[in-house]
Amino acid sequence: MADTEASKVFTEQLFTKGQGLPLWDPTPPQEVGEVQIGDVGYIWRGAFHRLFNAMHDADDEINRRFGVPEGFTKFTIAENRRAISRRENAIPGGFLCSKNLSVNQYSVQGGTPQNAPGGASVGASFSCQEEHAAVLWMRDPADREELHRSRRMANYMGSNFKKWHTFAVDSVDVDIPKDALYFVRGWVKTRQWAVAAVLREGRSRSFSLTASFASAGISMSLDQSREIQGNVEFNQGPPLRAARSPYPSITDSQESVPLPQPYYEIPRNQTVFLHYYKLKPRSLWMWKAKIEAAADPQDPTPDRDNSRDMSVRVESAEGESEGDIVDDLLSRKNFDPLDFLLNYILEHSEAEVAIANDDDLISLCKDRDIPNDIPEFLKQIMPPVEVTTDGLGMVLHEDFSLDPAEAGAIEVEEQIPFDEHAHSDRDTHAPHGSSSDVDSEDPTKKGSTNDRSFTLTEDGLGVTSLEFSRDGRYLATALEDYSITTWELANQRRMSSCQGHTEPIYSMAFSARANEMVSGGGDGLAIVWDTVNGTERTRLTGHDGVVWSVAYSPDGKTIATSSVDFTVRLWEAESGEQKALCRGHTAVVLTVTFSPDGKRVASGSSDYTARIWNATNGADLTVLKGHFGVVWTAAFSPDSSRIVTGSDDRTSRVWNVLTGEELVHIGEHEGPVWNVGFSPDGLRVYSASTDSTIKVCDSYSGDCAVTLGGNDISANTAAFSPDGTRIASTCDNDVKIWDSTNGSCIATLVGHSDTITNLRFSPGGDCLASSSDDFTVRVWDLV
Repeated sequence: MADTEASKVFTEQLFTKGQGLPLWDPTPPQEVGEVQIGDVGYIWRGAFHRLFNAMHDADDEINRRFGVPEGFTKFTIAENRRAISRRENAIPGGFLCSKNLSVNQYSVQGGTPQNAPGGASVGASFSCQEEHAAVLWMRDPADREELHRSRRMANYMGSNFKKWHTFAVDSVDVDIPKDALYFVRGWVKTRQWAVAAVLREGRSRSFSLTASFASAGISMSLDQSREIQGNVEFNQGPPLRAARSPYPSITDSQESVPLPQPYYEIPRNQTVFLHYYKLKPRSLWMWKAKIEAAADPQDPTPDRDNSRDMSVRVESAEGESEGDIVDDLLSRKNFDPLDFLLNYILEHSEAEVAIANDDDLISLCKDRDIPNDIPEFLKQIMPPVEVTTDGLGMVLHEDFSLDPAEAGAIEVEEQIPFDEHAHSDRDTHAPHGSSSDVDSEDPTKKGSTNDRSFTLTEDGLGVTSLEFSRDGRYLATALEDYSITTWELANQRRMSSCQGHTEPIYSMAFSARANEMVSGGGDGLAIVWDTVNGTERTRLTGHDGVVWSVAYSPDGKTIATSSVDFTVRLWEAESGEQKALCRGHTAVVLTVTFSPDGKRVASGSSDYTARIWNATNGADLTVLKGHFGVVWTAAFSPDSSRIVTGSDDRTSRVWNVLTGEELVHIGEHEGPVWNVGFSPDGLRVYSASTDSTIKVCDSYSGDCAVTLGGNDISANTAAFSPDGTRIASTCDNDVKIWDSTNGSCIATLVGHSDTITNLRFSPGGDCLASSSDDFTVRVWDLV
């Protein structure tokens, strides 16, 4: 909804402090009550207005004013301590200033604001040499309550936003666009507050604020320099519940608005910052982009290379200019810096809907303030974008390094020999899902191809990754609470729980020995585990940011890791000692894998290249250049002489490992390629794409032999059987098994009740594991 100029400036200036979305009017509307986690609503004139709460039942008191959308289903979170974080005194009381506002003097007299006796006061004087600035004052510290970032929360919003928008427009009669909806994941609340925004440029802008605490009440006064008179706007709250104070509150010598009196208990319900999810559909982005360009031809935004044709004809009503259309669209939604990130996601991916939360930008900036020029910042770091099976685009946001690694440098600490063994495949970027103690499966379940499938339960926690041990005895599930559960499949027994990561787990790999595995997480650690008892064997420390991919050498003696710090590292598996630091990539390294002969390591990066490294000493052997997008995945041929890569540029390519020569260019897909592999005989390559197709092509000619797909399947989670004869994909909430030689559907596995997010064949191909947003992991017997 519409911004005032003051609320727009206030939001723009204080958002860069990384505390959430600043609200110009933190006081909750009396008719709807204070902000709560799970609220769905909009912002109007700097205040948040709830439509309904998605985490309460439809008939709960909080949802009785307007009701809930048609087909409403409640969003639930796991009942564990890590789901919601609460921190008291998260932001100290006093003044919080935008970074272009200088505090010239700060003083406290007669006590502290929180325990002020009569005559106590606190004040500060400020100067600003830029056009805009903002300041927030709080008498008391502010508490923070925040729901941890959740893939399920993002997916829930993506699945329901159309119903929410229809509900807002038709049932509540609020005229807002779809990208003006907010899904609240947290808040920062205080008791008493005042805000000020510098709106216009002047030669010199200086002013002072003083809060006085007397026995009769509280007052705040402001003095302005002549050049700034009339260019500062104020707000304060909460409103008085008693008689007005004789003291002035925020004043420019012409107006006076009293602050609340101290003789009644003021609740801590004033939301000064909001934590939230927000989305933008591609159709809305394309429309706005073109009409804004038409309305302002003097400031065109050039299209990126290889981008889709964005031309849209704008036909306006009689007497209505394109500029009027732009003004109307923009007037119906508030200013939000997160929109820049949503635009970036849509511009740099094939996503149909972009979704982000306020913490995404904080994570991208690491320990720095959020920059004023967010589009330029995103252009510099170019974070990769992940697209889910449902077309939901999200930035890979965690701990991106802003300084490219020095290319070509290699640190060698030790060399060890390698044996030749087959390696296990893995999907380093499969979307999140869910796992669950062991439940019996109904053998008569309609559509099930076997009567020996079973379900693993894990108390409603989502699964971020699945991995079989190489002998097929164990299945590891990485969970949303940062732990790993290892299951013994023969007796469906929970064998151990590995706990040590403090951020989400992004990848796992088993050693040649089934009792050892390694995991990589958002905390910058790779941890080697004893899978039998769940204890740590060693920690691999050194990466500066998320460890995105991990892999064991075929003999289990060496571990390779890749990270957002642009590096690949080789480790001694037994001792945890770093063998080599491999530098060369200039962006995030998303995947790492060993060749079957154990002599080489391949990596794929968002710098649009793949690299081949010496697995003994980390030497940079070959650079595979040719892709025009992020290289998500790579797989060696069985004889280790060739490698196939998949990229955002919609192609998969086969390369000569020794020379780096591009042998085959396969351009069969219409969307990013996320999963590739060779058949066991090396004659075919498989590729799965976000265009909902799986292709089987000749690995030497590139000719397409089989196409699996259609509007009803999602190929992003595709898995290839070890013998190359079968391909697994998802269709709605079911799993389909395909014959890779002729494209026929062999079986449909029915049982999940929500989106399937991970698929894995066992090494022997006799069973398949699947995880889903229905909070289950199912193991299907394929024999």
